[in-house]
Amino acid sequence: FIWRETIAQKFTSEAWDIGAFYSAVFDWSSIQAAFLFGVYAFFLSRSEPFIQAIAGSQAFKMLRRYVVRTLYLSMALTAFSLPMVVSPLGVSTGNGIGFAALWVLCVLLAYTILCFLKVIRVFGKIERRS
Repeated sequence: FIWRETIAQKFTSEAWDIGAFYSAVFDWSSIQAAFLFGVYAFFLSRSEPFIQAIAGSQAFKMLRRYVVRTLYLSMALTAFSLPMVVSPLGVSTGNGIGFAALWVLCVLLAYTILCFLKVIRVFGKIERRS
């Protein structure tokens, strides 16, 4: 909210495209959700020695927990941004709802990205130990 005036001016003057932003968030979150669902399904359906060897480890439990959390966040981000793609809320200094929606979307996006990076970090730890 500190730069509310500047951000609203960029979107109002069409220097930034709010529809493209919503579309980019939707595309990224839907691709990430599909990827994480594939990773989670892989963990649940495989019985290779590698998966069996790490299945009881603390790192693997953390990885599963982070994958599930990030999957839920990605799905929430996709569901939240889908209506914005179809009918974008305008962002202006007088439109508190549009700016609040943009703020919620940005916070959710940032948190989801950080959780996804955590999944990658834990997966890297498992890979190095194997």
